[in-house]
Amino acid sequence: MSDLFADIKQQVGSLKPSIVLPEGTDERVLEAAVKLATDNIVEPIVIGNKDEIASLADKLNLIIADLTIYDPETYPHLDEMVDALVARRKVRKRKSLHESY
Repeated sequence: MSDLFADIKQQVGSLKPSIVLPEGTDERVLEAAVKLATDNIVEPIVIGNKDEIASLADKLNLIIADLTIYDPETYPHLDEMVDALVARRKVRKRKSLHESY
């Protein structure tokens, strides 16, 4: 997995973009989010129940203080986030279709 992080770091350079990780209660996702934040590669935004994420972080001995966590049950801008994600995927899908011809 370290090669993946090196590749990501090389691709983003000093931009430090945000990345949304929608499965914040998945061990692998949470571990990756912490690594990305710790290595200052990207600004991870983790989606999930804050209490469940904190409990999992404790179980895995992860420090999540530097993570941005959005709980879909309480996040006031959830609809706008979903709309932006759907729009972005549509654009990507169209680009992929055009590139395949």
